[in-house]
Amino acid sequence: MGAGRLVIFRRVYLPLIAPGLASAALLSFILALGYYITPALMGGPKQTMVAAMINQQVMKNNQWNSAAAQGVVLLLVTFAGLLLLKLVGRLGANAKKRSAS
Repeated sequence: MGAGRLVIFRRVYLPLIAPGLASAALLSFILALGYYITPALMGGPKQTMVAAMINQQVMKNNQWNSAAAQGVVLLLVTFAGLLLLKLVGRLGANAKKRSAS
């Protein structure tokens, strides 16, 4: 109908694939939260992930206050990501409704 590739992608494909992209990102993020061994093996001591830092604070340094603060920050970042993905899902659902009518 005369639309360019970018417009077609933005108005047709993106609203249809947005829930799938959000689900994939959410699943990947949740799975990445609990891994301790893989980052230690792949990154080494110079590159530490948050979950490994929390584990180190509790097990080696006996710094429960610092570990608790890092855990709360990780939890807040997780909730912010979930809210963002929920918003993206709503935008995709609203775009489907508009294109259907």
